[in-house]
Amino acid sequence: MNLKDFVRTTLLEIMEGVASAQQEWNSRPNSKGVINPVFGSVQEAHKYTRTVKFDVAVTVSEAKEGSGNAGLKIWSVELGASGALSSGNSTVSRVEFEIPVNPAALIVES
Repeated sequence: MNLKDFVRTTLLEIMEGVASAQQEWNSRPNSKGVINPVFGSVQEAHKYTRTVKFDVAVTVSEAKEGSGNAGLKIWSVELGASGALSSGNSTVSRVEFEIPVNPAALIVES
């Protein structure tokens, strides 16, 4: 999975998960409490922005396939299922970032 798909999927799952949990919880008879409450009014909802923190390892790979000479031993060399040699060079980097989100909230007027 590439980073773009991972971030998109994670954020969508969080937002959909919160909304789904709220709907299910509120439909239960005699449910007590609220999921993701905002105290005050709709205008104050911005005060309740959450941050989703990501700390991921990203691998960048360059692969080369063929039946020729593998060259320097810097790259790993394996014999693939087709019998062709494949070589690759990969770099792993750590990426940290935050995305602000405002999941669906239930306004609790005080």
